[in-house]
Amino acid sequence: MGIDGKKISVIPNGLNLEEFKGIHKKEKELKSLLYVGRLEKYKGVQFLLRVLPKLDDDVFVEIVGIGPYKQELKKLVSNLGLEERVIFYENLERKDLIQKFSDANIFVSLSTRESYGITIAEALALGTPCIVSNHSALREWVDGKDCLGIDYPPDIDTLSNLINILMGKITDYSSIKNRAPSWDTVAKKLIEIYNQIIKIDM
Repeated sequence: MGIDGKKISVIPNGLNLEEFKGIHKKEKELKSLLYVGRLEKYKGVQFLLRVLPKLDDDVFVEIVGIGPYKQELKKLVSNLGLEERVIFYENLERKDLIQKFSDANIFVSLSTRESYGITIAEALALGTPCIVSNHSALREWVDGKDCLGIDYPPDIDTLSNLINILMGKITDYSSIKNRAPSWDTVAKKLIEIYNQIIKIDM
């Protein structure tokens, strides 16, 4: 757009880290892949279901959300014979949702369009690695370590390999705090910018 990059400051959305206090991963026998969000075709949840038969039998999928694509997803679950390995949730209490983010082994978002990806930030901050589409704002989270990217539409074998790579990994918030800061940090950065503008105008 012809704007000098030195004049642009990017401040990401923040996280309420206070609500993460006291949240710890629970010990569990099964491994889980988590999706949280609206159930629309462009969100790519169908690929998460299609990869499940390629994974070990102790891996299951948890889907939290509502939307017009839910019945199609349930039909796919039935066609693939995955009724015992897929669980749908709706309208979870905030505390229960945060616990889901923490307990999941991997958070997956294969959407073709997102403006930020707050669910990615929350998952990573709670110690859960992520797999996302190399599309829109989601690609900004890809670091090749805690968050892996995959092209869309995702190749199922490639997706399976990425899941196996991340399974058992725990992320460290310190590695993403600059991209997913607390709201206090966001406020301080905004104040700093306003002060800089005031000085320039004066």
